[in-house]
Amino acid sequence: MPVLCVPELYEDWYFKNYNQKNLIQGIIKNSPAALSGLKLNDEILKINGVDMSTRKQTVAFLNSSAQILKKVNIMVKRDEEVKSFLLDEQYSNNKYPYFINSWAPFGINVGFGLDDKTINVIEDIIDKHNAKNVLIMSSYILEPFLKVMMKKRGKSNKQVQILIPENNFFGGNIIVGSMLTVDDYIDCLKNWIKLNGKPELILIPSTPFGSRGSGWYRDILGKSYRYIERNIQVKVKLIPFDYYIPY
Repeated sequence: MPVLCVPELYEDWYFKNYNQKNLIQGIIKNSPAALSGLKLNDEILKINGVDMSTRKQTVAFLNSSAQILKKVNIMVKRDEEVKSFLLDEQYSNNKYPYFINSWAPFGINVGFGLDDKTINVIEDIIDKHNAKNVLIMSSYILEPFLKVMMKKRGKSNKQVQILIPENNFFGGNIIVGSMLTVDDYIDCLKNWIKLNGKPELILIPSTPFGSRGSGWYRDILGKSYRYIERNIQVKVKLIPFDYYIPY
């Protein structure tokens, strides 16, 4: 039986207390970051002179610097000392396990991050559909972020609950949401609705669904998320974490 393995660097909050600091959680060997002297748990304060306030912003600046400038100036806090590092792709060894244009720009991984815009997008979707009883389908990885962000909402007349489906297709031992399938969502929702009744609106992060060129946003097995709505008979909308999916 074929086995699919996806290496994953889990967030520090999965084992410790969640925090929003821009901590370097991974450095790829032979990368500009490794050669510069950056270390794990260095807190990124500035990139090219711009203050970094969220992980999402940090990743965006690192990506754009790698693609356009091919170099970047990073200011970090290490213990109580502030240090600056210049990373330049031309000084990279460009050999395994690091390659230029890799998934981790300059060999830096700061983990997953959301910004305050995400909660605004969620609120906009809920308001657009005039829903008072909302269910957000999440994952074990994403749930702590959503809980932190939902607390920022303050008091509201809308009931928003978070539900985590089991990844039954892969045996239930995968906790990243991108590997969830449409059938995983349907099975979970059927059981939840039996006990709690139907919500007015179901929100699902877009990460498990790629457009696959059709606009139907399909899971890894090729099934569209729209099958969830047809099967459960409740409106389903995707939370556009890449902000390119219309809502």
